[in-house]
Parts: sequence; C-alpha cells; structure tokens
Amino acid sequence: MRTYEELTGARGSRVFYRAERFRARDLFARTPPLVAFGDTYFQLDNLSMTGLAATRKGGVSLTRHAADDVAIIFEGDNKPLFSSKGRLERLERDPAATRIALSFTGAPLDIPELVCRYNESLLRRDLNGGLHHAVESVAPDYRRHCVDVLHLLRRYRSTLEQFENNPATGPDRSESLFDLCEQRMLPEWRQLWRAGNELVRPLVDEPELMQAAKDYTEQVLTPDFLAGPLWDHSYRKPFGYPGDFQLMGYVYDWRPRGKTVYEKLLDRMGLELLECIATRMMMVQQEIAHLVAAAAPSRRPFRILNLGCGSAREISNYLDQAELPCPVEITLVDQDERALSHAYEQSYPKIMNRGDGSSLRCLQISFVEFLKFGRIFQSLPPQDFIYSMGLMDYLTLDRARCLATAIYAKLAPGARMVIGNIADVPEGLFWPSEFISDWSMRFRTEADLLAMTGGISETAPRIVPDPTGKFYLIYIDKLAVVE
Repeated sequence: MRTYEELTGARGSRVFYRAERFRARDLFARTPPLVAFGDTYFQLDNLSMTGLAATRKGGVSLTRHAADDVAIIFEGDNKPLFSSKGRLERLERDPAATRIALSFTGAPLDIPELVCRYNESLLRRDLNGGLHHAVESVAPDYRRHCVDVLHLLRRYRSTLEQFENNPATGPDRSESLFDLCEQRMLPEWRQLWRAGNELVRPLVDEPELMQAAKDYTEQVLTPDFLAGPLWDHSYRKPFGYPGDFQLMGYVYDWRPRGKTVYEKLLDRMGLELLECIATRMMMVQQEIAHLVAAAAPSRRPFRILNLGCGSAREISNYLDQAELPCPVEITLVDQDERALSHAYEQSYPKIMNRGDGSSLRCLQISFVEFLKFGRIFQSLPPQDFIYSMGLMDYLTLDRARCLATAIYAKLAPGARMVIGNIADVPEGLFWPSEFISDWSMRFRTEADLLAMTGGISETAPRIVPDPTGKFYLIYIDKLAVVE
C-alpha cells in the first residue's frame, strides 16, 4: 500500500478533470437515440454527464458558442429522454459531415437513468408495434435462409452428441470424426454464407430493413454459433473492439478450439471465414523479407513502421531467422496497450539477442492523433516500408484517404507502403461478420481502393488480392531520388 506522498495524481492535460465519456454504441442496445439542437437533428456519438458529441451528414448552419435547447430523442416516442439548455463548444465541418460538441448549461445528464428510459422506450415500441411486426420486416427468403443455416448446425450437433455420449468413444475416434465432418460441412457452409451475402447486400441502402435483418439474425442464428469459441470471441468483443489481437492470434495458430467435436467444428467454420487474416499476414511477412534483402547492399538499418500492429505476428515470424540481411529498425503503433505489450514480448527478445544494431519500439497512439499529423508522427524519421493491415476496414473513405496520404508522406524516397482492406466480393465476409457476429467493417471494391489512394503518388497503386480473394492489399511505391 502506498502513502499519500507516493500518490502521483494526474499529469499533463489530464490534470483538468473531465467527466467520464461513453460511446453511444456501448450504451444503447440498438440504434442510438438522436440529438436535437434547436431545430437540427444529429446522430449521437458519445456523451457524459456534462455534454455530448454528435454527427450529421452534410452541412448545417451553426456558429460557434451558439446556445439553444438540446434534447436526446428516441424516435417514435412522444417526449425526449433528456432535455436541457446547451451550448455549442466545438464545430467541425468537412464535405461529408458536420460534427458538434455540446455542453449542458441546464440540468446535468444522469446516464444510468437515460439508459433505463431508452430501454423502456425500446420495449414500448416493440410491444406497441407487435413483436410479429418486427419479423414481418425481414424478407421471407432471408428467414428461410436462416432456417437452412440452423438446420445445418443442428443436424451435425445432434449426430455428434449421439456419438460423443457413447462411452466407447475415445480421442482417436473423435479426431477421425472431426476430420470426416470437416470435409462434409465446410462446402455446405461456404455455399450458405455466399447465399447470405447475396440476400443481405441490397439492404445496405435500406438501413431500417438491414437493422431488422440483423436483429432477427442475432436472435435466431447467433446463439447457436456462440458454442464455437472463435464466434463467441468475435461477437462478445472482450477487449471492447472487434478484430482484436487475440482473435488474430487464434486465426494465425489455426487450431480449432472447443470441448467437444461439435464446438471444434463450429470453430473450424470461423477459421474458414477468417482465413484471409492469416494469408494477408503471410503476404506482408514475405514482403518484409523481400524488401530487407533488397536493401542489404546499403548496409544501413532498414526502417519498418506498422500501423495498427495488433500482435505483429509477421514481425515475430520474420525475426525467427538466424541472421538478417541488414539491421532493422521496427516501430509498432497501436492504440491498445495490451496488443503492444503482447507484440513487444514476442519480438523484443529476438531483437535484443542479435547485437546487430536492430531495434524495436512500440508507440501507443490513437489513430485520430495520426490522422491529425501529431507531434509523435512528425518526429518519426522517413521509413523504408510502412504497412497497415485492417485499420482501413474501420475508416470512412475520406479518413482512409487522409491516412494513406499521411503514410505516403512519411516514406523515404524509393520506399514502399502496403495498406489492406477487406474486399467487397460475392464470397466475402459481409453476411457472417456483420449479421452473425455484429462485426461491422467497410467492405470496398477495387474501384473504392483506387479512389482512396489514386493521385497520392507519382506511381500507380497496385492492387493484389490475397489467396482467398477476400482481402485486398494496395502497394504504392515512392520514386527514388535521381542523383
């Protein structure tokens, strides 16, 4: 136990206390309520007891420090969930959206009470409309599709339960049974998930219908999938965000987990879906090996920067070789301290034992800070290879282009950047990830990627799909200086 003299308190800007802020999507079970500021409506982003932040597509006529009534509204209810006087503290505009930050100048916000009122309003709306009405919003073809998927799962589950309940069943027989089921089930699963993609892709432009289909899927299908550890992890998001470093590690290790053959079979279905996570890692690992070998004649350290590094398995794998063609200076960046800690523990001993001048450093930086070209980003020297796998999956096209431009600016002459994005293709991950696992990503076509990266360099971007065809890697080179 520490004495009072040993307690440090906060430092820097944290000295100025701010009420705890909560993301809207973490507080509200479905679509977050709206924010009314005067006569203008916004989508709620986050809130605290003293204020909130919200976004509206397109422009809006507001001025800094404007004061007006502010209300948090649940659509369809007769009265607001919360109302107060408010003042505009921050106003950000770009061609796509307007973002505001408001402070409450009247009554403070009781967040637990707000959430209770929201849940009560949600229940009233469901009951008043009739629970059957919610099902009617889901297309019959999609409901039949969900039944087909359930039939697949439960057919294998019932068969395997009969086998495993037999006292004569041993580990060897369980393994052979798993192999047999794997061969039979995976082709059926691939066919069903592609059919799911075809059914739900048109819903992207129909938000209400898409939400109804998602709700239906999470009530009907998701509970059955959660018996598979990989599905359970991706749906529950124990680290607070999707696609965390631990989930990536499960895919890299490629070992179906579970207590029973059926649970392992479900896990194998998840691995089949996420195989592109492993293949893209191998592609980057091979690219690192190629570029470092090509740079060996210069006899100077080769600088590598990884944005959104996660576990950085490709770095750890590359460092397993006995000798490197030249020293490497590796910088890993992530906003999750746990991911950085894991990556550091895996790779630093392999760097330290070399004694060839190689180095590794980890930076815990929010990607918003990177997008703002912050001080730490500016302090980094020009890099020989910069890559980011998966980060673009969560950024709007404008923000992704902004980040790609910043990455390119940090390249040394003659250097290369590689950024990846989940592919919008018929056999892609859209239906299983978005609807079963509630894992939202921005799926993009090759045309989208060219719009994201076109014109930022003197050379044309090169788009390469991974071996599964479900993930794109974009290669961009910076011209070398001609002496």
